[in-house]
Amino acid sequence: MLGYLTGGLAAVAVASLGYAGVLRADRVALQQDVVSLQLQLSACGGRLQTILDDKGSDHAVDQMPDTDLIAVPDHWLRP
Repeated sequence: MLGYLTGGLAAVAVASLGYAGVLRADRVALQQDVVSLQLQLSACGGRLQTILDDKGSDHAVDQMPDTDLIAVPDHWLRP
């Protein structure tokens, strides 16, 4: 009877260690996913800032009066 109890406890211990190993591997995979997603989010933020800067410079050009666009220095003209 004691042998069955000892064997059962050993089986539970081995199963628990195996399950802990699986959980540890899952945790490591999830941590890698978090790092990857953080980098992707940072890249999206950078792209958004670039788009906003581009829209700002486009707005500045659009606000120039037409008279400023007509006055071209002579050295810019082709011969």
